[in-house]
Amino acid sequence: MAPNKDFIKKLGVMALGSRLKRLNDRLNKSVSIIYRDLDVDFEPGWFTMINMLNDNSPISITELAAELDLTHPGIIKISNELAKKGLVKSHKDKNDERRRLLALTPKGKKLVKKLQPTWNNIATVANQLLDSADYDLLKLIGQIEAELDNKEFHKRYYSFTGG
Repeated sequence: MAPNKDFIKKLGVMALGSRLKRLNDRLNKSVSIIYRDLDVDFEPGWFTMINMLNDNSPISITELAAELDLTHPGIIKISNELAKKGLVKSHKDKNDERRRLLALTPKGKKLVKKLQPTWNNIATVANQLLDSADYDLLKLIGQIEAELDNKEFHKRYYSFTGG
């Protein structure tokens, strides 16, 4: 028997997370190609943190994690990658030496300024893609996120199964 052309799609709602991850990977791959073609050493996964730092530097790791809804280890991993590229610097908070503050370096600020037109174009193309859909995907995602904020999926599962 020949394998299904798109087994994940065939699984339907049971593979929702896999399908969304696949879409994310596909979009990130295309954006990576754009950065490569521009000869810019930048990863799509850095976008939210770089922009948060651009708008809110300096900011603590705890605040970044809360604002971006990422784990502390996730923030530290990305900030270390950005620091290795010379885009972010870290220093102890003068008021609380236990806290590390992150800020863009001059090189990071220069890169943000350079990439802003590209990001604007990416947003336009993404909006064109979303406009081609029969429904407002971002609104739908927001509604699902709000529902999960109200009651996480595993709690819904246990309410349903009585477990």
